Amino acid sequence: MLKLKFLSLTLLVLFLISCCGKESQPPAEVQQSFNDRFSGVTEVKWEVEEDGTWEAEFEFDGMEVSAEFSVEGEWLETETEISAIPDTIKIWIENEYPGWNIEKAELVELPDSSYYEVDIEDRTDEAELLFNRDGIYLRNENEDEN
Repeated sequence: MLKLKFLSLTLLVLFLISCCGKESQPPAEVQQSFNDRFSGVTEVKWEVEEDGTWEAEFEFDGMEVSAEFSVEGEWLETETEISAIPDTIKIWIENEYPGWNIEKAELVELPDSSYYEVDIEDRTDEAELLFNRDGIYLRNENEDEN
């Protein structure tokens, strides 16, 4: 009985370590690249993604932001939650998805491009729409997943 309790406790501890071990401090190259891009940010939650990249979640200029870096410190992507989207996007959504609500909008920046990601939903469904910087519809990410 004692062996069973010890084994159960050991497995529980190992499980907790594996679940909680993903949040830690990034390598110096990643931290330096982050500091160069987002100087002045002091509270950052770091997490290692499944593909080995590092994601930082933080507030910057009063907005929720996440930034992703390679293990070598190369900046890969920044997603910034925004409160206002261009009128062209609002009008497009009103015409194509009448009655749907905008739940969240983000500006996604990549090294060579950027776009808007807008999450919308109605009572029974949801969609993740992508628009270029000019407000032109690109695609529905939910349709690409199916």
